[in-house]
Amino acid sequence: MSTYTVHQPSRAAIEADRVSEWRFQQFLALGFDDEQAWALAGSDADLHASRTLIGVGCSHHLAMRILT
Repeated sequence: MSTYTVHQPSRAAIEADRVSEWRFQQFLALGFDDEQAWALAGSDADLHASRTLIGVGCSHHLAMRILT
């Protein structure tokens, strides 16, 4: 008979995943594509700065270069 352990993620890991998903959604809402949004969500990119850059007409390509 074999036994195995089921790994349960910690609350901190669950919360980190939720924050990452929320950031991803925020970057998508700003018009970044999926790949860009995931890259930004997983980085230290400032969401407020992203909103400002896009709001003043910065292209998404240039905003990616500035933010990452």
